Amino acid sequence: MLNHGGKLREYAALYQRPLEEWVDLSTGVSPWTYPIGQIPTYVWNRLPEDDDGLMEVAQQYYGCESLLPVAGSQAAIMALPCVILSSLIESDCEGEGSCKKDIQIALPQVGYKEHEQAWRKALTQFPTVTISLVFYPDEPSAEQLNSIDVLVVINPNNPTGHYVSANKLHLWQQALAVRGGWLVVDEAFMDLTPAHSLLHSNNPAVRANGAAETLSENRVVLRSIGKFFGLAGARVGFVIAQPKVLAPLQALLGPWTVAGPSRYILQQALADTPWQQQTRERICAMADKLHQVLSLHFSSKDNLVEATMASGILFHTVQLPHAAWWHQTLAKQGVLVRLCDEKHAIRFGLPHNDADLQRVNTVLTHIKDNQ
Repeated sequence: MLNHGGKLREYAALYQRPLEEWVDLSTGVSPWTYPIGQIPTYVWNRLPEDDDGLMEVAQQYYGCESLLPVAGSQAAIMALPCVILSSLIESDCEGEGSCKKDIQIALPQVGYKEHEQAWRKALTQFPTVTISLVFYPDEPSAEQLNSIDVLVVINPNNPTGHYVSANKLHLWQQALAVRGGWLVVDEAFMDLTPAHSLLHSNNPAVRANGAAETLSENRVVLRSIGKFFGLAGARVGFVIAQPKVLAPLQALLGPWTVAGPSRYILQQALADTPWQQQTRERICAMADKLHQVLSLHFSSKDNLVEATMASGILFHTVQLPHAAWWHQTLAKQGVLVRLCDEKHAIRFGLPHNDADLQRVNTVLTHIKDNQ
């Protein structure tokens, strides 16, 4: 199992510090949860129903009709490789001659590692086909775009914060479509910057392009509810794609993938535009404050630590030497951050309030003074 941050109880036991004394910045989840009111008893009693109104609200929020609610975008990340590979192999075998024997999947070198793990697991399920993974830094090269069959993009990237413009993604989609390739875009952190989204409602450049609809058959967009709405425990995400993708995906995932109470809460959250606007402003304000604090400790000219910082708004990533030491030293002081998979960076989520932010500043000052 990969480590995704969290696990506060585990660290509290390890460092013998009560839960209430920690500042947990180890996830990219908003510290402000959508307010949950009274949930009617019937929502707990009945099986989840597809016609409960959630689909219509989600279609309005994302501006797309063809979508599927899933148990967090993680569920889709795990199941999509088999759906896409089956489609690639089937479509190739429909033509003349032998079926495709070599398939290339491109993934970011640094990014949410569940994508890579899911594709590696899928490799073993198609023994008659040679499937290889290739990796790119921030963006794939022209050479890679000319040879790959599936391009996976995390936008913005977690943890690097790198954004790819919607226009560029659209060009990549067109290039892949010519060869029957696929574009998968993970937009888990996109709610704060909808102008970067590939979804039509949020991107006039894509919406205005007459070819967008016909090319969208090779595009899959993943969205998460947990991050922006602060509802990670509800386990809800959406897959936006054509029905030919969603039908086999739904069959693979099975019925009732999203619990009734989660559907009930989400229907309210997606329709609550005043709360969304207020929360965007609140998140951005705290992100600016956190950036100022981290810049003070990691970007000053007189700082002995050589570090680079990147922001995904809901998180700030600091790449620096001895990242594992920093992770451990912060934990000893009751500040839990995320040690990135490559062990080359630490990622800070947003503090819940100014008091927690000041605690982070105090701890970093203490560490710096005692180096």
